[in-house]
Amino acid sequence: MGSVDVARRGTTFPIPHQRPGFTLLEVVVASAILAIGTVAVLEAITRSLQAGQMSHEHTRAVMLAEGKMAELRSLPQLDSGALEGAFAGEIAAPPSSPDYRWRAEVQDTGEDAPALVRVTVYWESGRHTREVSIDSLLQKSSSDPQSSPPQ
Repeated sequence: MGSVDVARRGTTFPIPHQRPGFTLLEVVVASAILAIGTVAVLEAITRSLQAGQMSHEHTRAVMLAEGKMAELRSLPQLDSGALEGAFAGEIAAPPSSPDYRWRAEVQDTGEDAPALVRVTVYWESGRHTREVSIDSLLQKSSSDPQSSPPQ
């Protein structure tokens, strides 16, 4: 066992053995590191869930846009201009699902050319309005006087 010499009196005192364990400072530092790590992990989980939700909403919007484009393809006549509406009641969605709306723009590209059609689906997600658009060239109906062959 070691000893400490006190110069004033010339006596020595034995140094007590160190007890096994951690000091209060070590416990506080370890707790702070653990808390910072826990917050970082929870933040990563939250961001992952938000990204999954956004991906789900985007995928649903793409599917809705494709469905609306197929619906426009099946119309007997496709006139230039814009159409818009909502998908209310057209899709089975959970109550927490956003309200999806659509807009279709048909542009005449020429006498014998197919029409350029853009379908945009948009919805509110958090504080932002998100949208997805798809474009297609659709052949005009044979009942369209511009697309009928000359006689």
